[in-house]
Amino acid sequence: MRCLLMLSLFFGALQTAAGEETSSSRFYSKLGTVFPLSAGVGLGYSDGVHWQLEAGVGFTPKPYYETIGTVAADSGGNASYKEVLEAAFQNNSLWGILLQYNLSGPREGWSFGVAASELASTGEAGIDQVLAAATGRDYTQLKNLLVLAHRDPNVDMTSRLLIGEIQAGHAWEWSEHWVGRLSVGVAQVLSSDVHLKTGLPNFEASAAGSNLMRSSESELESIINKYGLSPTVGFSASYFF
Repeated sequence: MRCLLMLSLFFGALQTAAGEETSSSRFYSKLGTVFPLSAGVGLGYSDGVHWQLEAGVGFTPKPYYETIGTVAADSGGNASYKEVLEAAFQNNSLWGILLQYNLSGPREGWSFGVAASELASTGEAGIDQVLAAATGRDYTQLKNLLVLAHRDPNVDMTSRLLIGEIQAGHAWEWSEHWVGRLSVGVAQVLSSDVHLKTGLPNFEASAAGSNLMRSSESELESIINKYGLSPTVGFSASYFF
């Protein structure tokens, strides 16, 4: 619902702008990818001079977020950070907006842009591979309880990440309607919200269990925020109506 509301507001603004458009302003659709952040589709509006504004939906493919995890592990000097970042991106979807300034017009030449995306994911985090390795905490009691309950030693992990990106790119006009663009930039996780669920209500209701889970969530969020950084390379094809 939140995504639909934001998209409705965005395209409401586009319709207002369209009422004041010049002869060269146009709407366009877009298919693109920004490695290692996202792949997806979008709709946008160009004023025909310098500015473009677009909204899109998509997801982060597994090879992409595995790369983000590798960068996190290398920059943090801790191999377990790769598992943390990968857990935060499992089974994900995202939506985002991009504001772009074109130096010489929307169909040819250099441009600069800033983007923001919100990613939601659901997955599992291994107690040994993710939680214990990344935080250094003792999860022996939780692991034993899961084994007694005939469950795998994993916890459910849901994440919501706000990701910012700055980029520079160059566009080429392929035809009257089609424009291609290449870009390079850098993306950073600006904030994260992580929730862990064990499936053991009695454990989570206990003081020790609640404290362990909340502390673990806080530490995972700190790791994701600090090391969720990566250079980006993007390619897109836009169709101007």
